[in-house]
Amino acid sequence: MSAEQRMTSRERDTILVMIRQRERVARDLTAQRAAELTANFDAQMQSEYYWQDDDRWREAVKTAYETAKAGQEQIERRCHELGIPKRFRPRLTTPYWVSNDVRSKTTQERAELRRAALTQIDAIRKTALTEIRRRSVEAQEAVLLPSLTSQEAKALVASIPSATDLMPQLKLTEIQKLIGKAPATESDDADD
Repeated sequence: MSAEQRMTSRERDTILVMIRQRERVARDLTAQRAAELTANFDAQMQSEYYWQDDDRWREAVKTAYETAKAGQEQIERRCHELGIPKRFRPRLTTPYWVSNDVRSKTTQERAELRRAALTQIDAIRKTALTEIRRRSVEAQEAVLLPSLTSQEAKALVASIPSATDLMPQLKLTEIQKLIGKAPATESDDADD
């Protein structure tokens, strides 16, 4: 990179300020987005769906009525053949549309759905916050790393551990030991 193309110290400082401001705004917007997702979910829980609202649903309901009517006619003919009096004849009930809306669920079921949705929204928000931070750091590094010239400075940056390095995979046997429910080992079996 030529001297003309290198960023000045002032430019670096200005860009870093902008990156950090954008990060703050993006982080603040995650709270707004979480509220929007919650409101959207609540609206979905209040939704009711009518068969008249959709052409395919109307056609499906029409087909169900026609099929039920044809089936009842078959039942009537067979009952007549068997000599079953009309008052004792079995019959098909007329199909009916059930919206299966969340409002028909119990308060406990609705609360459980909402808790699950809020848990999911919180996980989405935490993922977004992490991604915002990660991209901010990448942008800051893109500005600052080219200005590092010593091997010592570069090595120091490279020595920062990753989350994967610091958080190893869990092992079921270790967790079982933590709660005092370690599985039996072959040596335990030999003692019996």
